[in-house]
Amino acid sequence: MIAFSTVPGVGAVRLKLLVNYFGSAEAAWKARETELANVGLPKDVLPQLLEQKVKLNVDQYVENLNDRGINFVTIFDRDYPERLRNIPDPPNVMFFKTGEMYVANRGREQQPTSSLLGEMVAGRTIGVVGTRKITAYGQEVTEKLVAELVVAGFTIVSGMALGVDGVAHGTAVNARGKTVAVLGAGVEVVYPPSHRDLYNSILEHGGIIASEVAPEKTVVRGIFPARNRIISGLSEAVLVTEGAIDSGSLITARAALEQGREVFAVPGPINSPMAEGTNYLLKQGAKLVTGVEDILTELGYETSSNGQAKAGITGKKQVTGDTAEEQKVIDLLANEPVEFDELVRKMAVAPAQLSSVLSMMEIKGMVKGESLKYRLKFDGADKIVR
Repeated sequence: MIAFSTVPGVGAVRLKLLVNYFGSAEAAWKARETELANVGLPKDVLPQLLEQKVKLNVDQYVENLNDRGINFVTIFDRDYPERLRNIPDPPNVMFFKTGEMYVANRGREQQPTSSLLGEMVAGRTIGVVGTRKITAYGQEVTEKLVAELVVAGFTIVSGMALGVDGVAHGTAVNARGKTVAVLGAGVEVVYPPSHRDLYNSILEHGGIIASEVAPEKTVVRGIFPARNRIISGLSEAVLVTEGAIDSGSLITARAALEQGREVFAVPGPINSPMAEGTNYLLKQGAKLVTGVEDILTELGYETSSNGQAKAGITGKKQVTGDTAEEQKVIDLLANEPVEFDELVRKMAVAPAQLSSVLSMMEIKGMVKGESLKYRLKFDGADKIVR
């Protein structure tokens, strides 16, 4: 399995063809050229396979993966994520990195344990996806819902793309939750490059970077739709927080439906192009989400009498001001963001004085200013590494 992952043009579908023909991946790798020619591989793939069979020392390659801190699990392993195993087209192998290395004996060789990925996604796990061109609204609802899902014990799975993906991972990290980034390239390739800090932060905080392609493989055309099926495949449900009608997140939603997963969507403004995709999903039967309790209830998780998760969701963070002025600001922002000028009017203070108060509250992490408005922060989720 591992050896075939290094061959250009041999993905899950063609590897399945080879395994079915020869009976096992090992037998397929050891097959002679004349035998391989009868399988029906494309003419440009067979020469690359034959060349790699000559060049690659499988034992050395596995040892090298270990030295580079790269784990892997194959579909034949007991530790393969069970949800992923049961989708129509599961990856034959998953490579992954994490900040914590565990080494276990497997036969005659020592390799990194293959169990960590499966363990992280075995319980409550949800895919959170959406547009790369995230709006202020999309960012706010993604941060809020992800922070609350983390408190409810969910692992957050996404694709580390710009926009919603990055916000979802960053929020999970800063809420001290678990997150898995499924890449459209190898686990050693940071894509997009601007997410280098996020990539490192996920690993440093015990998250996982995962991919079905060889660790050093760069982004290739057509890989992202295949990647999206893994995001939904690892998850028990998928949440789309914001997306245009042509957003790749709709591909993930479609894959989720084909895999028998629940699809959730957040409604957006009818005049926003970035909400056309989520509003379309809702018309097609996706479950409407206006709060995290909608997700918990639909998935069958117990909630308290006020609709919040018994796992500990408390909604907005209880913030207390250090001064009378700070407390007045908190009270005014309790239900919704408020514009600066409106705060000046309601507090009856000079703009310069209020500006000083708000600046100090931002430093303390109590409020956040955006688009001329201020709002309370949620569970530390705004301190995001992007």
